[in-house]
Amino acid sequence: MKLGNFKAVIAVALIFMLRLLGLFMILPVFSAYTEHFSHSTPYLIGLALGIYGLSQASLQIPLGMASDRIGRKPIILLGLIIFILGSIVSGTSDTIYGVIFGRFLQGCGAIGSTLVATVADLTTDDERTAAMAIVGVSIGIAFSLALLLGPILAGVTGGVRGLFFFTAGFGTLAILILYTLVPTPPKPTFHAECETKTSLIASVLRNKALVKLDIGIFLQHAILTATFVALPVIITHERLIPTIDQWKIYLPVLLLGFIIGISILMVGERKKRGETVFLAAIAALAIGLLVLYFNYTTIIGLIAGLFIFFTGFNMLEASLPSLVSKKAPTTHKGTALGVYSSAQFLGLFTGGSLGGALYAHYHPSVIFLACSGLAMVWFAITVMTREEVR
Repeated sequence: MKLGNFKAVIAVALIFMLRLLGLFMILPVFSAYTEHFSHSTPYLIGLALGIYGLSQASLQIPLGMASDRIGRKPIILLGLIIFILGSIVSGTSDTIYGVIFGRFLQGCGAIGSTLVATVADLTTDDERTAAMAIVGVSIGIAFSLALLLGPILAGVTGGVRGLFFFTAGFGTLAILILYTLVPTPPKPTFHAECETKTSLIASVLRNKALVKLDIGIFLQHAILTATFVALPVIITHERLIPTIDQWKIYLPVLLLGFIIGISILMVGERKKRGETVFLAAIAALAIGLLVLYFNYTTIIGLIAGLFIFFTGFNMLEASLPSLVSKKAPTTHKGTALGVYSSAQFLGLFTGGSLGGALYAHYHPSVIFLACSGLAMVWFAITVMTREEVR
């Protein structure tokens, strides 16, 4: 990749990271700090966690199409400004309703597809695969950093309000990067391999293999969000570890889960056992959640469950987009990935709502059991339709 193009891709990846850091940092702590907001209920807590997924899913494709007409940078700027406003609304709110509205606004800055299109505009056909891999890695790094930084910053600032102001700062930094480090792309060009074409959506939804993968990413992220409705509450109530020290749990389980998960994926690819590895990853989600359900009162049980869970999660997070690209016709790849991304965000919204609803009526540990059941359903669907996801 040419040095200038590489620098541009890194700059766009940094924008991705800063925005996702802000969205994900509250995951490991939010439900433990809701006494700071009046009118909080378990259901509204879950809704606040997942609501941004609804606005993301709704606006991702329209904003991407708008960027084809009026340019990438104006849409990215608009999305980041909306994201900053949403962060400020959440950070200054005294009620859970204000936080929900702020999180919804954060999601309205749905510029993921526009950022991907910007990367495509700034690279050649030969460079594009490597560029998209850099963006993918940046997303994974952002999620891991968010789980580590969220508890630290919440502990330092005394709650989640400080996290929202940090998020607004991240958005401001992203704007500076946009106008200092990201070149202005030439006239936007439609890239079939990474952009959504609305006329092809119906065709993508008729492809059974792709639909099964969309269901998979929906369930994976529903499980993730619901799990983080329960986890902060349980860690706090069981007095397992102070909030500011929770990174000491997340760092080893994320690091080891990533190393082992990716190693298993590589071995599976080399031995052409991708289907078996895929099923094993789903099974790891279910098993990890069962370990959490039966052992949530001990620090060892918590670490063991999270390690198994994140090993499976990392394997799936790395393999699912690749499977979508492999199963989609060349002219449909961008549209297939757009539908896939929308399913992912709808899963985040559904998981938050489901986790909140369960927390409203049962002990939060029941969420682990319910999510394990969802993983088992996913496993069964995958087994019954193996020929379509192979």
